[in-house]
Amino acid sequence: PSCRFIHSSIEAVLDLREIAGARASEVESIVSRMSAAGKYIVDDARPWLPGKGTMGPRFSAQFNIAVAWVLGQEGLMDIYDPAAADRYLQRDDVRDLMSRVRIDGDSGIDKDMNDLWRCVLAVRLRDGDTQERRVSFPLGEPANPMDAEMLERRFRRMTQLHGWDGAAADELVEGARSVETDGGLRRILRLLRSGASGVGGARSPAGRKGRASAKTGLS
Repeated sequence: PSCRFIHSSIEAVLDLREIAGARASEVESIVSRMSAAGKYIVDDARPWLPGKGTMGPRFSAQFNIAVAWVLGQEGLMDIYDPAAADRYLQRDDVRDLMSRVRIDGDSGIDKDMNDLWRCVLAVRLRDGDTQERRVSFPLGEPANPMDAEMLERRFRRMTQLHGWDGAAADELVEGARSVETDGGLRRILRLLRSGASGVGGARSPAGRKGRASAKTGLS
């Protein structure tokens, strides 16, 4: 749920978190060196300020790095939900770690469009141990695609947040798995035509209201 410029930093943090096995309170500093353009867009240590809304957390490298270290992959999945992102913004451990995250810009990275999303991230622990990780192609990039299990997991999370029931998501996933057959494609088209927010063409109340509003001009 974050800006593309942050993805490499998140992946590096998840990797180093597992290697170090350290709590956030044991981290002295985290420094992510990325493109200068990326730093300009995502270097935001105070994404909770008024006016930033739901985009604040999504475009804050400090917030996403802190969530990745404190809460891991599960926490990152949670913040697809703006309400969860807002809750995590208020957590003392997340804010405390954010204060020790620094984003450095490297204009040299900007010169190579084939490696624009690269970062070199260093974690220094309070005991002096330092670990560094370079990530050029984070998970989800064409050069490093997600596997089917991860794609399905993210799809189910997103559809859940948009009001789909689990059975509808299951049906669409099954259709996608067999999309190269007539039956799979028909299943997908049927769900999309029905609004895909319920099984067998049933729509959520929000979906029905949206269609009624489109016909009547009322909201």
